[in-house]
Amino acid sequence: EAVTVEMLIANLMANAALSKRTIAELVPLLTDERPCDCGQTLSASIITQRDVIPPDKVEQLGPVVAKYL
Repeated sequence: EAVTVEMLIANLMANAALSKRTIAELVPLLTDERPCDCGQTLSASIITQRDVIPPDKVEQLGPVVAKYL
């Protein structure tokens, strides 16, 4: 069977909707408690001097690294 653009887009949209539903169901199950220290790994991993990190990179990576800079 030939695949049409419409079929491709429909599949893409269905997958996106499923992903959103899955994330919406999983996020409330996450807790701040961890049985390990893996959530703090970045605190000792960034060895670059803070004053030489370009501001645009700080902004770009902010959601991940901001609390460690």
